[in-house]
Amino acid sequence: MRQIAATLAVWAVALAGQAHGQSVWEGVYTNEQADRGKVVYDQSCGSCHGAVLSGGETAPPLAGGEFLSSWNGLTAGDLVERIRTTMPFETPGSLSRESVTNVVTFIFRFNGFPAGPKELDKRAEMQKQIRIEPAPAKGDLKNPPSPWNLFTPRALYASSYQPLHIRSEKTLSARRCALRWYSCPGAGAWSCCL
Repeated sequence: MRQIAATLAVWAVALAGQAHGQSVWEGVYTNEQADRGKVVYDQSCGSCHGAVLSGGETAPPLAGGEFLSSWNGLTAGDLVERIRTTMPFETPGSLSRESVTNVVTFIFRFNGFPAGPKELDKRAEMQKQIRIEPAPAKGDLKNPPSPWNLFTPRALYASSYQPLHIRSEKTLSARRCALRWYSCPGAGAWSCCL
């Protein structure tokens, strides 16, 4: 009987922890931290994963629908740990936890997750509380991202994955064009269709 009670107590604590976790949509990093991450990404990751995080022959994309579906339901801590222990390909484990945390914030920014007032904590136990998930329904965000951020060439190249409430005729008209993506060997390009 005590084992059952202990098991239920552990489950209750685990579920309570999950309920109070954060989402990547709640501004879990700063732009300054993502800027530092871009520097590390360009030096250590970009040669395989590409300048626009689209992946390569042996490297998976770090932006867009494929990335988001692969990491949906996992945590920032899971992503940091995977990168920290397996990357860079030539010298796995050579980057510090702080450097990898900064790279992850750059990946978050590139994928359109909003920045906030506090840096992403480099401690694994704190990162494990931040869920990677699709955009919440309209009205579910504490600090919704600007719709303009989702219509940058970088964001559109990364994916056609944007919340439907952002893709509106009004928003497209305000930009005076609908952006259409096509692939070029080794690079992305965009055109404005009037």
